[in-house]
Amino acid sequence: MAVYGAGGVGLAVIQGARIAGAGMIIAVDVFEKKLAQARELGATHTVDASKVDPVKAIRELRTAASSTPSRRSVSRKPPSSLRVHPSGRPPPP
Repeated sequence: MAVYGAGGVGLAVIQGARIAGAGMIIAVDVFEKKLAQARELGATHTVDASKVDPVKAIRELRTAASSTPSRRSVSRKPPSSLRVHPSGRPPPP
């Protein structure tokens, strides 16, 4: 996934993606300091939009990643602690 802007909201999205198990998290910004912070918080790749075309850079990163077999899978089923019974109450233990 790509996150445009590594400010407060963008960094929160990056952290959420990392926690959710995203394999590739690309942070895009024009400030190197923000990109460095994005790397610290979970971005796997960064793109400095002041130096390169971000769309082209993201496409190149995705193309390179798609040629590499993935060894990581992410479960789409939420943990039982997040499931909600159809009645709106938490499921029984």
